[in-house]
Amino acid sequence: MKKKTGYKSSYIYCLCILLLLFLFGCTNNDAPVSTDSVPEPTAVDHPEEANDNADSGEAASAAESGLENNLPGEGSTTPEAIPLAPWESDSDYLITGGEVSLVTDISSVMDHGFNQAAFEGIMSYSQAAGISYSFYTSSGDTKACYDDTVMHAIQNGARLIVSNGSHFEQTIGELQTQYPDIHFLMISGIPRDESNAPLPLSPNVHSITFHQEQAGYANLVLDAELKKCTPPLDSRDAAFAARIFYTTLERLPLLDYRINQFTKKPVAKLDAPVRAVLRAGLAQALYMNVPLPAAVNESVKLTLALGKSSAAGMVNAVLRRTAAADVSEADFADPLDRLSIYY
Repeated sequence: MKKKTGYKSSYIYCLCILLLLFLFGCTNNDAPVSTDSVPEPTAVDHPEEANDNADSGEAASAAESGLENNLPGEGSTTPEAIPLAPWESDSDYLITGGEVSLVTDISSVMDHGFNQAAFEGIMSYSQAAGISYSFYTSSGDTKACYDDTVMHAIQNGARLIVSNGSHFEQTIGELQTQYPDIHFLMISGIPRDESNAPLPLSPNVHSITFHQEQAGYANLVLDAELKKCTPPLDSRDAAFAARIFYTTLERLPLLDYRINQFTKKPVAKLDAPVRAVLRAGLAQALYMNVPLPAAVNESVKLTLALGKSSAAGMVNAVLRRTAAADVSEADFADPLDRLSIYY
């Protein structure tokens, strides 16, 4: 008999904290969570996830469900044994039927990144609370596939469904009122309607989102922000925006070093919107073959559009001076500075 009946607010918030600890590199598995009793989940007929060592019946059920296999296990036909994932030997982990269930896009839960970090947070909470947990991977990158993935979790007894990123926003937007007894925890996502407009959160939906310059996985943050554009960007503009975003992140230490040479305030003390404009404008001029006049002109217009008209002149001057200044490896006497900033 598992322990837990009601999915109260404290349950959600405890899980939120554990997920955030895992996502940002901290762990704390010492504090047990008090729980009530809950009946065992019922058995299911069609498992969504099957280990590589599953028998033919399980493998056929997994294939029938359309959800791919992510977890290698014992009995593999490969020459060397593949180590079990941490949760595979845990009695609280169920291939399907877990009361707490992570739903993911087509990426593997063992991605050494966002999905795995979230699932390890769920595992830690579930072990402390004495409840079962599972994960379900979408069979494709379409809304219909995401709908099927969440419905499989619901039909197999999930009481709390955790989603990563924006992939499940429209699905949960539709289901949040249809299933008021199911709780949804959305990481870096909010419910949206079919036109991608934000929807109010129902009482059973809890969302963790990131404000400007908070920690977040770059691909998820970019995807979420691009979806907010009204009207939507065409593919060419979206690709260019993505290139600016990733180029700026890749060159960030050197961009800040350059900008610091020509601003009265350190970059860290500039208004966040102005800082972002300077970084992105300089990245375009130096690393994306955008002509300097065009990069400066667009940066000034963006500064004005962000309501920072008093900084427009500064943005113009700093970008022109910074782009014209030479920076070489010889400018960094300290080898650690040279490695961390210049390269």
